[in-house]
Amino acid sequence: MDKYDIRLEYDHQWIDHPLQIITKINHKVIQVDVSGHNNVVINKRIPLENKSHVMTMQIGNKNEANTQVDRDGNIIKDTTIELKSLQINSIELMPLLYHSEQFAGFYINGQDDQYKTKMVNFGYNGIWEFKFETPIYDWMLEHLF
Repeated sequence: MDKYDIRLEYDHQWIDHPLQIITKINHKVIQVDVSGHNNVVINKRIPLENKSHVMTMQIGNKNEANTQVDRDGNIIKDTTIELKSLQINSIELMPLLYHSEQFAGFYINGQDDQYKTKMVNFGYNGIWEFKFETPIYDWMLEHLF
């Protein structure tokens, strides 16, 4: 089992109260954030077996008070989480989130039938997931070429 450096950075803009963000790899919680900080960086070194893994961010606690609308119901300001960087062993993986539908997606309200891909900005309660394999360098080479 090798150790991997995981770095995840996101911005958390909020109205009224912060969201609850629980970050896991497989089923192991690596961070729980209810701080309300605008910029959050998670740096962890964790052991992972050479196999398939899933990183998730469960976003909750959003309600109507987290969104401001005008008289016509148009959103003028909203509570959101925006991913800025995802690195494993200093390899930036954000390009995969922008260009591929097979590695990451967001289940709005945790529902399988409300699955969105290529998302890095979340304004819903739900679960974001990123699927990857270790060793990470070999996996990247397989999927980039």
